[in-house]
Amino acid sequence: MAERLGRDGDDLAVRFTSRNTGEGVDAFHADWTGEESVSSHVGDLAEAARLVGVALLAAAVVVLAYKLGIIAALIGLLVRLVTASILPGGAVAAVVAERAVLNRLRNKIVELLQRVVGRPFARAAERLGRPLIRTPRRWPAHLLRDRTQAAADRSFDPDDIVPRDVVWRTERRILGRYDSRGPDRIFEEGFQPQGDELDLHEFIHGHPGGFVSTSRDINLIVRARHNGFYRYLVDVPGGIDVRRSARVNTYLRPIRTEREVAVPGGIDRRYIVGAQRYRGGGMFDPFIPNPHYSPEG
Repeated sequence: MAERLGRDGDDLAVRFTSRNTGEGVDAFHADWTGEESVSSHVGDLAEAARLVGVALLAAAVVVLAYKLGIIAALIGLLVRLVTASILPGGAVAAVVAERAVLNRLRNKIVELLQRVVGRPFARAAERLGRPLIRTPRRWPAHLLRDRTQAAADRSFDPDDIVPRDVVWRTERRILGRYDSRGPDRIFEEGFQPQGDELDLHEFIHGHPGGFVSTSRDINLIVRARHNGFYRYLVDVPGGIDVRRSARVNTYLRPIRTEREVAVPGGIDRRYIVGAQRYRGGGMFDPFIPNPHYSPEG
């Protein structure tokens, strides 16, 4: 038995690593931007940062010049005081003359700061004030073809999902699913939905529906302390990002700690990687690979 499980584990490792390497995985990279891509705004942000940097550098140069001007004026005042001290009222005249020089220097510095600092800041503010133009989502090809491909029950229509503007998950990271049912059943049947209603709001508040719940947090079961439950690892495409959907549809109130991904139509058995029984205390039984795991075929 142990030898067979070892061979199964080796086969699983080969399939899993081959699934997650190579050009096919790189091809998803362009699609891993979210639905709120701001690539069109990056140029404005970069230009604004450059303008602010130029303005600050220019301001530093102007302030340095002002300090040097003051030093030169003070040296000039000292020379005038020395040469004028032999004349009655000469010192007073020297101070008045040097004060006029400093006033002119100050006015020139203020004018220069307005020109070399104020203008770049104004241009940067203009850049930052431009409206954010969202680039269209580029769906992965498999989602464009069929959002029902991973479902255990493919009879549902994605257009029946409520609300209509849910946010679909586009990355292919492994998800977790926690269930009291054992692998003997799940590996054969997959995860079947408990109903056919596709109302996401009702589902995330505990009503049976046409979704199956998974989580990005595969260790959620450890914190919940569900002894005797199984942790299933799921390699499923798509699914609805509940938290991000709630940002668009504010009446949705997901449980934030769950990082939930709701999969409409359930999950076909070939997308289940395997399972581990949770014993409690952060301990799991040995991993049980799913012999039907084959997400690409």
